[in-house]
Amino acid sequence: MASITVSSNPSTTGDTLTVNFTTDATNITDILLSKDGGSTYISATSFTKSNAVFNISDWSNGTYDKCKLKCVYTESGEGTTPTTYTITNNLTNCTTSNTLNSIKANRMYVATITPDSGYNLSTIKVTMGGTDITSSVVSGDTITISKVTGNIVITAKAIEQSTPPETLTISTIADITKPEKTEFYIQYSTNIAVTKHEVSWDGGKTFYDKTSDVTASGTTYKFKHDNKGSAGNYSMAIRVTTAKGTTKTSNVFKVTLTSSATPDPITFTQYKRIDNGVIVDTTDDTYYTTVNKIAVTSGKTYVLDISPVNYVCICFYNSSDTYLGNNGGFVEANTPEWSVGSLSTSFTVPSGASYVRLCGTGNKGQLTATIKESGTPTPNPNPSDLLDSTGAYVIDDFSSNTVDSNKWSYELGYVRNGETQKYTNTNAVVNDGILALRGLKASDGSWTSASIISKGHFAFMYGKIVARVRACNYNGSFGAFWTLGDSFEFGYKENGSPDTLGEWWAWCGEFDVMEFYNGKLTCGTFFNEKEESGRVWYNDYPTGDWHEFAMEWKTDGSLIFSIDGHELSRTNATDNRAFHIPHFILLNQAIGASGGTPDSNTTEITQYVDWVKYYPLSTDNLVESSSDFTLAAMDANDSSHNCMVRPSFNDNCINKSLTWESSNSSLVWVHSGLCSTYAGANGEVIITATSHSGVSKQIILTVSNGTIRGK
Repeated sequence: MASITVSSNPSTTGDTLTVNFTTDATNITDILLSKDGGSTYISATSFTKSNAVFNISDWSNGTYDKCKLKCVYTESGEGTTPTTYTITNNLTNCTTSNTLNSIKANRMYVATITPDSGYNLSTIKVTMGGTDITSSVVSGDTITISKVTGNIVITAKAIEQSTPPETLTISTIADITKPEKTEFYIQYSTNIAVTKHEVSWDGGKTFYDKTSDVTASGTTYKFKHDNKGSAGNYSMAIRVTTAKGTTKTSNVFKVTLTSSATPDPITFTQYKRIDNGVIVDTTDDTYYTTVNKIAVTSGKTYVLDISPVNYVCICFYNSSDTYLGNNGGFVEANTPEWSVGSLSTSFTVPSGASYVRLCGTGNKGQLTATIKESGTPTPNPNPSDLLDSTGAYVIDDFSSNTVDSNKWSYELGYVRNGETQKYTNTNAVVNDGILALRGLKASDGSWTSASIISKGHFAFMYGKIVARVRACNYNGSFGAFWTLGDSFEFGYKENGSPDTLGEWWAWCGEFDVMEFYNGKLTCGTFFNEKEESGRVWYNDYPTGDWHEFAMEWKTDGSLIFSIDGHELSRTNATDNRAFHIPHFILLNQAIGASGGTPDSNTTEITQYVDWVKYYPLSTDNLVESSSDFTLAAMDANDSSHNCMVRPSFNDNCINKSLTWESSNSSLVWVHSGLCSTYAGANGEVIITATSHSGVSKQIILTVSNGTIRGK
């Protein structure tokens, strides 16, 4: 008599039970399992001398404590030789999961029939011992015979799928009129999703694959046309293709490009500088210059826009290409705090000058600039082209491979709150459409991180801002999505000395859409003349997930804060000035201070941002015109040497950012509407504010013994 011993606990996977055992039997013909102490048995679906696998799909949930294992074998006349039956598969355009061609009596047989690609199962027939048992063993595409008692014949057939023809439609595209050499969108929709987009510029004769330049929202598509063409009429068409290869061509539509006053950009391509009007070589690749001359007219005023830059020098030359010299021969300008970003400045060409050359400094790489006559308007875009399919103005979707210097500037150094990190312009990284604000620990234990701001690029007042953010919940993390009034003046230092937010905080207003620190989320905080209100804490915030954080700003000054569309808190309406001036946006990942102390083994604390959007109050009058904003001076006290010039905007204008200029910067310096002078100074100065679309307004300030007044 053979013996059998279970050597370890059985294991289950789905409806399969595996039992490991040891036995001294040879010539094993079957392994049987009983769940009721030996009254009934089931055969193994497969076995070796040391383990067996059983199908227990008919067992109910519960505990079975009377299981028993039996070994069937032939040895010295003991046991019996089991009967074996054949398995025959007659399959047409399909396959079986069970490839056995024989099976021992009383075993369970299971097989799944799968049709070939492009086919559907038509029939499955099963006979056993010559008897049709199809109705009792076939369920869908699966055959289950609990006990084999005869030869099995399986006959299955699959037939080719009948595919109805695919019907594809594309919407009618209206004729388009745009300024030459300015980007615009072509929008269209289809009834089903398409995978390929082609564009024709010759009325549908020749098409070019432009799939990578198309964005989708469902089955609505927008082709971004870079529009490098000159004024004229063009016949265009769009052709789309589905995943199945079905194509459809749109109607032929006309694109009219109108003459534009926007100049072609000037590119700085050489690592050189200008010394006393002479172009010289330098090993310092932070210096750039235009070797080409740029024609200008004596006595006229021009506007220079340049980025990414922190300093620019405009050098004047006569018709013989001779430098006019240091006496009136150049004009200099720099960004606030000398941070790398965009710079707009104006200059008047002195008598005798016919050309200018530009010299600038910034990050390593190329600089680009444009020069146009002052007062020459930049064509306004079509308001509909400014909004995505949800009606939002996309401040940034981080689709480029770097932080866009036309949209953001960097905070640099040790900024505020006694935080541990030093902000740099290298810790903000963009990859695959995601901005990473990376807090990194150095080998000496110090931390660097990143903060980007829209000041000087984008400002808003009223409406709704939303950002899709994934915050970090590590100890020491202090990440945020927030705003400050555009009149805010930076006053921090870069060398680690005691920092300060600047003298205009928080009379300028501060709105904290999202902050994460002390291991908790806080939303809805606002500062109003240094009074904090509205803070709400959320201890159960699901960290590490993506969420949409939003703030809706009403015209009465009230604020509504939400996460993923769910309202969290709101303010009461207020008439305070801080709630009725434009604000700019900040995205930062701070370390330490209110965020606590990072764990000793933590080397990176990073906040991720997918996109930032702005929803204006309405879609009427989205761009500035001459009547869309005015200027007014807020007189300072007699003892003060400062005066605020406050703009007033049409509420529906998307971008309320302004650039500022003083007619006499040696008498009055102006930044973001804050004008400063010196004790004893006297005179009259014209302050000019220019909107992002090129509309300018002026106000005259009088200075008497350092006190500034508006006329």
